[in-house]
Amino acid sequence: MSHVSPAATAFPNPELVVSYADGLRYVKHRLNSFAHGALKPWAESQSMNYTMVVNLKNSQLTKQTPLLVQRILLTFGFDTDPIRLMQGGQQTYQFLFRTPEQLQLFHAQLSFYEPEGPAPSQPH
Repeated sequence: MSHVSPAATAFPNPELVVSYADGLRYVKHRLNSFAHGALKPWAESQSMNYTMVVNLKNSQLTKQTPLLVQRILLTFGFDTDPIRLMQGGQQTYQFLFRTPEQLQLFHAQLSFYEPEGPAPSQPH
């Protein structure tokens, strides 16, 4: 039986939402910060599929993986709920943070990795 938080069923507060792209960038920065050889034991200790984690880190996944990103965010202290939206005929995801303080901390940590803003997207 899966648990759905009350926050996920209520209309999301737009001030507590970040895009899938922002959540993914944060997760990739954190995964890239592991010392050589430390990612596999970490993934295994979290009961995560190491290959999926590496493919996410290296931008090798072709589909959005909001549940994996959410699980990784949780391991780094951010309790979020994924929200699926239709925008421009495309399905996309966002992450709803539980508190403004958590969102502020998320942005502060992301800005540590990206002091001059996010890197431009690479064409596929």
